[in-house]
Amino acid sequence: MDARISRIEFSKRQRQVLALIAQGYTTGQIACALGISRRTVLAYSAYLRSLTGAANNAGLVNVCWQIGVLPLDCAGLST
Repeated sequence: MDARISRIEFSKRQRQVLALIAQGYTTGQIACALGISRRTVLAYSAYLRSLTGAANNAGLVNVCWQIGVLPLDCAGLST
């Protein structure tokens, strides 16, 4: 993994969007939960994917778990 990725700083809102993506929420559900538009959610996820080099949201979640941005229990997967 690229060392630059591990130094990425995520804003509170970026972490919120990311956590909801990791939990399997749809774009519409994320927008409703956070009180933002679907288009804004799509912009956040696209920006996060570009920061991490992920091709899709599954890759985004994987990268963020690997670098410790998302705790394993975020999606109910804690051991």
